[in-house]
Amino acid sequence: PGREEPLTPSGRSSGGDKFKGRASGGQSTIGRSSSSSIPEPSAAQIAHMLPGEQFIKTSDDIVEYYVRNGLGAPIKVFYCIAAGVSSSSMPRAGGAGGDTSGAYTPYLLHVVPKEFVEHTHVEHYTVTSSGVTFVSGQSGGGGEFVALGDWMRDASVFTLMRRTRFFKDYLIAKTFTFWRSNVRYKMYALVRAKIEKKLPFARKKFSPALSEIGALCDEIRETQCIVMNPLVTHTLSDFTKNQETQLRDVALPSMETALEKARRVLERVCRDVALESETVAAQLAATTGIDSFVSKTKSMVALKKERWDKKASHTRVTEERKLLPNLVRLADYMLTASLTRMANANARRLLDAVEKPDPKSKGAFATVVGFGTETTQFEPDEQTVLTAINGQVLDALALALGSVPRVANARAFAPLFEGNAGDTTNVKRNLSLATPLGTPRASAQSIANTDSVEGLEGGGGDPARGAGTKRAFEGLGPMAVLLADEGWLAMRSSLATKITASFGDSAAFVKTYDELRAIYEFGLGWDQDLYEKTPKTVNTFRADMLVQKGWQLSLDKMKTSTTVGCVFVDGKPLRSGLLNTVHGMLESMKALLLVKAREEAIKSGGNFGKRVKTLTGRPDELDGFMGFVETHQKHLNAKALYTTEHATVEDMFAMLVEYEMKIPAADQVRLDDLNDARGLFLESMALGVDFVDAKKPEMMKALKVGISDVEEVLFREQTALNTGQYMDRESDPAEVVVALAVVRGNLDQHAAKCELFKKYQRLFGTAVGAFSSLDLAVKEYQSKFDSWNALHRFRVDSTSWMSNPCESLELDAITNGVDDAYTAAYKMLKLRRDDQVVMRAREEIEAFRKYVPLLNEVANPALQPRHWERIFSVFDKAVYDHTNPPTAHDLLEWGALTQLEQLETIGAQASKEFSLAQTLKKMTKEWQGQNFKCLPYKDTGTYVLGGSDDAQALLDDQIVKAQGMCASPFVKPFEAEAKAWSAVLNTLQDMLDNWLKCQQTWLYLEPIFSSEDIVKQMPEEGEKFRQVDNEWRDIMNATKEAPDVITIGKDKERLDRLEECNILLDQIQKGLSAYLEKKRLFFPRFFFLSNDEMLEILSETKDPTRVQPHLKKCFEGIAKLKFEGDDFVIAAMISEESEEVPLMKPVVVADANGAVEKWLLQTEAAMFDSIHNVTGEGLAAYVTKPRDQWVLDWPGMVVLVVTAVNWTADVTKAIGEGKTSVKTYEEKCTADLLKIVDRVRGELTSLQRKTLGALVVMDVHARDVVSVLARNGVSSATDFDWQAQLRSYWEDDPREERELTAIMRIMNAEVEYGYEYLGNSSRLVITPLTDRCYRTLMGAIHLTMGGAPEGPAGTGKTETTKDLAKALARQCVVFNCSDSMDYIQMGKFFKGLASSGAWACFD
Repeated sequence: PGREEPLTPSGRSSGGDKFKGRASGGQSTIGRSSSSSIPEPSAAQIAHMLPGEQFIKTSDDIVEYYVRNGLGAPIKVFYCIAAGVSSSSMPRAGGAGGDTSGAYTPYLLHVVPKEFVEHTHVEHYTVTSSGVTFVSGQSGGGGEFVALGDWMRDASVFTLMRRTRFFKDYLIAKTFTFWRSNVRYKMYALVRAKIEKKLPFARKKFSPALSEIGALCDEIRETQCIVMNPLVTHTLSDFTKNQETQLRDVALPSMETALEKARRVLERVCRDVALESETVAAQLAATTGIDSFVSKTKSMVALKKERWDKKASHTRVTEERKLLPNLVRLADYMLTASLTRMANANARRLLDAVEKPDPKSKGAFATVVGFGTETTQFEPDEQTVLTAINGQVLDALALALGSVPRVANARAFAPLFEGNAGDTTNVKRNLSLATPLGTPRASAQSIANTDSVEGLEGGGGDPARGAGTKRAFEGLGPMAVLLADEGWLAMRSSLATKITASFGDSAAFVKTYDELRAIYEFGLGWDQDLYEKTPKTVNTFRADMLVQKGWQLSLDKMKTSTTVGCVFVDGKPLRSGLLNTVHGMLESMKALLLVKAREEAIKSGGNFGKRVKTLTGRPDELDGFMGFVETHQKHLNAKALYTTEHATVEDMFAMLVEYEMKIPAADQVRLDDLNDARGLFLESMALGVDFVDAKKPEMMKALKVGISDVEEVLFREQTALNTGQYMDRESDPAEVVVALAVVRGNLDQHAAKCELFKKYQRLFGTAVGAFSSLDLAVKEYQSKFDSWNALHRFRVDSTSWMSNPCESLELDAITNGVDDAYTAAYKMLKLRRDDQVVMRAREEIEAFRKYVPLLNEVANPALQPRHWERIFSVFDKAVYDHTNPPTAHDLLEWGALTQLEQLETIGAQASKEFSLAQTLKKMTKEWQGQNFKCLPYKDTGTYVLGGSDDAQALLDDQIVKAQGMCASPFVKPFEAEAKAWSAVLNTLQDMLDNWLKCQQTWLYLEPIFSSEDIVKQMPEEGEKFRQVDNEWRDIMNATKEAPDVITIGKDKERLDRLEECNILLDQIQKGLSAYLEKKRLFFPRFFFLSNDEMLEILSETKDPTRVQPHLKKCFEGIAKLKFEGDDFVIAAMISEESEEVPLMKPVVVADANGAVEKWLLQTEAAMFDSIHNVTGEGLAAYVTKPRDQWVLDWPGMVVLVVTAVNWTADVTKAIGEGKTSVKTYEEKCTADLLKIVDRVRGELTSLQRKTLGALVVMDVHARDVVSVLARNGVSSATDFDWQAQLRSYWEDDPREERELTAIMRIMNAEVEYGYEYLGNSSRLVITPLTDRCYRTLMGAIHLTMGGAPEGPAGTGKTETTKDLAKALARQCVVFNCSDSMDYIQMGKFFKGLASSGAWACFD
């Protein structure tokens, strides 16, 4: 507006043929002065206006008027003035020049009466149907005309341009830019003045001191803390020692000296400022007298100027005094920065030496390669090098920086930071207490032992200050700055990276040493003693020594060193160690080989000597000659072996020569002796051949004579066996058997001689004779021996059976002996029918067999003395004497064969009694080793009975046997023992039954009554259980000490104790059942839990949070409760899906005094109230924001019920409005569903996604229901199609417990919403069959009945019932039934249903 020629909207200057420029120029005046002062038309003026004229207010109205009426418009001309930018002149939206932004536009005019502009010299416009004319307000000013179409076009273009961002914000941006530049300059000027005022360098008094300190900083930065010759390869120990020495002896003294100088410079400045301050203050004080205003020598102007100068000096000194703390800080910061830069520079030099080593250098650090147990190792290794450089070099440098005294911590400067900075009195006084240059500094050892930064930062600055004094000046010291410096950290990281990379590459290089690891491992496992003890052949020696020689060659070719990065890898020690190992093992092998060669030479020489001796004799008889031939043949066959033996010794000595082993002269002599012995042996062998060839014909003839003599003797032996006593059946068998034994000895001698002759024949190489006479003689002997021996043996056995006492006879031996003898005789007679001896044996056996029945009876082991007394009474003999028992021969003399029947009767009875006695004995024996197993039970300190199945099985079996035994008529001799054993078994059975019953009940009750909370609530039962527990522990401890089953079974007192315990346990269980019944009646949901589950809950009275795992059993959707505070206030419910719903009225668990059922009941009530409350709030909030946003703010079940209530209301309303409304609402349902689907596709939390998943299922069903209603033309809310749907209402509570509540209806059935918290669970897809089930079940519930959905397995009966319970917010307990259910269990269920209001689904 302030420009002379502003641009027009089209970009043309206002100096053109248009008048818009001047209109713009005059708008600022007219807009401000006239637009707000336009008078409203009076009533008279309105009366004279044409129709519609009073409604035309702006140029936009005029344009619209002429566009509508054209050239024939009644009103021909309008008078207008330019509109301002005030809000009152805003044009209407939609006009040609419409701009609703409130910005200035030259095309917006206000209509005014003609009188307002006529004769007033006001710039104005006249608008006709032809165009717009601008009339200047100046005297004699002309006007400019614009056609109406051009005016409209220009106004539209201007409006469009003003809507672009540049023109829209142009004025604001220009004004803001101008304002910002002014503000920035002003701030800059203020900061510049403030810095100039506070900058120490701007002060002449401070500038020289700061220059001196700067020079000291340069000295510090040049200090070398780390020295390293780039051409030298350092060992780690030498390097760290050099750095420690450099740091302790050079760097630290240099840094401390520079800091001491800086402190003295600052003290000097402070002293000067303090002195000047006192002087100026005194001078200023002198100006207050009359002399400062009156002087004979000075004019008043001079005096005034003098006073102003003194005041200016005082002001300057005061400002300098105030700057002293900043000066000290600045100096401290400069020195700290210099120390930090010095440390970084030293670290950089170290890094450069590592990263960019000199080409002439072999590496910065040396490491030695060595073999470990599994891998190749470096000494020092990577970690050791990093630890040393970081800890002993870099960390030591950082600790050194922390140990140097800080200037700002000097005692002389303490008053600057503690009190009034302007008070220099204390500063001046403390200057004399400053630390002198020679103050002892921290030693390197103290630096190394410092564990924390805090212990070093500034710690050396003021030893005079006590440990308890708080430093007035606080600030980061050089160590803290260094440790936080990114460059320092980066260099340390780069250093570690380079060293790590170098060692990594070195590891790749030393892999070439892996083939030498076999030498190292062989050396580790080398045991010279074991090697010496292990038998070895020449080939073994040769192979082992060849391996050592090969290893020696490999070590000679080994590359001993290399440079990898910054590391010099030294393999010389490894090679030296391996060479020593190989050399030592090789020398040991050579020494051992020499010993072995010596031993073998001596042994082999002796063997050859012995062989020569065996060949020296020249026998003349046959046996001696054949022995010589056999020996000669043996040596001839072993000649190759002898040669090998000799060659082995020769080879050993040759190997010693090959491996340059010096052979002692004695050993060389032994080798020569061996060679001589071998030559003599070969000579003896040749002479032996000549001797055998000469004597062979003579000896063969002697052999033939010997064979003929043996054949003749064998023939005579065979002939003798077929004559004399051997063929006479009446001969004495005993004598014949003795004679046959002599014959057997002779035959064995002849057989040995025949074998010797066969051997001679083989040595001579002639045919080996058959010697058939020997075979015939042996066969004849065997025939005679079998016959006579069988007869002899039977006679001996039968005589012993008849003459030995009956008690010593063995029934099986007699029976088997007779049968075996008869069978053998039968077989021999079958082979030799005319053998009279065999026939005699059979006759005697058959004659003896008539006594066998008697022997069977008297040899019965069951016969006891009482039975023998009865036998003696049968024969009318005296009393039985067990010391002189009868024989079978005695019984035959008494006529036993005639009384055999009575003997059989006595024997049968004895056998029966014996069998029962043996059975009893076996039964008692079976229990030997049978012990009760006592197993430790958890951490109770007692035991339980385990593994009683075997004992029970044995007990069951023996009880039956014992009962049968006691009922037998043959038990009388030991009836008392049998009955006593039966009693023991019955007692043991009763004890085991009571024991296992007591154990089962004790195991059930022990964890219950181990809870102090349960015992407090059931004191009487707790005392009874304590008695039982003591008895149980006593019984089990006794059983553990003496676990024998039979011993325990005889303990009737233990049985009585167990029976008493079972009585007490029955009473405890009844009391426990009554206690649980009372708790169930208090909190009905307990009816749906087992006793064990209830007890687990009730036992947690001290810590309510331990009830959390059991909440899911009591509540449908509560997985956890949110406890707060020490009183365990329950503030919210948390579902399994982690959905949290706050309780409207928190439950204070502490108020329940440990009664779990009490605060659970309060939690149930709070759950109902909270869900009801949040449902009401959700309904109220439903209309406040879009539905697709609202669903994300509320719990899942609230979203579903509120949506259902609103859907029911909307459908009812649409039905009342007509069929088209139902169709329209169907479209709305589809649109709402699509919005939810779009929301599901976006970013959601897991909880929100579950909520929307259930909502989509319900929305789909709701949309489908509305579609059916629209398709069927439902027009009344009472139509069955609508009544048959599950509908939700928010109405007055019919029970008047709440003001409003949710009511669920279907047809004529009505059920109140249950408000059971369900969590954020999913919902089933609702099908027509689901709707039918809902109608049936809802109708049944309305009539106080139950429902029974029936159908095949897996069709959804149970899930449909559960889903209906979710729709009504009711707890639904699903129970899997079986044939073991009884009326008591059903009664407990129905108690819970009747008292809790829950549903039960019996599956």
